[in-house]
Amino acid sequence: WHISTTANWEDLNEFLKKNKLSLNALMSATDWKHHSGSNTLGLAIQPGGWRDVGCGDIGTSVTFWCELENNSNVNENKNTFTYSLVQYENGSMALIKNSNSWIMGHYVRCVKNQ
Repeated sequence: WHISTTANWEDLNEFLKKNKLSLNALMSATDWKHHSGSNTLGLAIQPGGWRDVGCGDIGTSVTFWCELENNSNVNENKNTFTYSLVQYENGSMALIKNSNSWIMGHYVRCVKNQ
C-alpha cells in the first residue's frame, strides 16, 4: 500500500470520465450536506472537512494528502499537493488539485500496490 499520488487521483478522475461516472460515484451515501453520493465505486468518501487553527467544511468537503512535490523533504519544501472533493450549495461537485502547507490537517487515501 502507498499514500495516493497526484497520478493516482488523475487516473481515478480519468476512469470516471471514461466510464461516464460523476463524482457522486466516489461519495458515501450519507453525511453530505446538500445531497448524498451513490458510492458506486465503493470508496464511500466522507465529508470530513479540514483542520488548521480551527476546522471547517465538515459536511461539504474532504481533502486528501498526496506525495510531496518533487519528492522533497518536508523541511525543505513546506507545501505538498492535496486533492479535495468539494460539494457546492447547488449540489454540484468538484475534484480540485491544490497545494497546501504541511501543517494543515487532511486525510490520507491509501492505494494498493499493483
